[in-house]
Amino acid sequence: MATDALQEAHIAAVANMYDALTTKRPYKEAFLHERAVEIIRESSGTHFYRQVVTAFVALQQSFSNRATPLADEHHVRQAVQPMQELLPVSS
Repeated sequence: MATDALQEAHIAAVANMYDALTTKRPYKEAFLHERAVEIIRESSGTHFYRQVVTAFVALQQSFSNRATPLADEHHVRQAVQPMQELLPVSS
């Protein structure tokens, strides 16, 4: 991936999708963690970068029981940092 900012944007997109899927909304019920992961995996290579989805899947157990909305920059940084560590360094 080209830059750290771009990498963070792709990670945030996956995190946002996970949050949207696992959070109850007025128009839908929340999906279970397993189904949300399955939907994101199905979007690998089309909607999301494969490397980001691979990192997400590798870390999914660490947040499966505490799926909380990413409400502020601190929470975003906590979600992004471990995924960045699994991705190749940009050149």
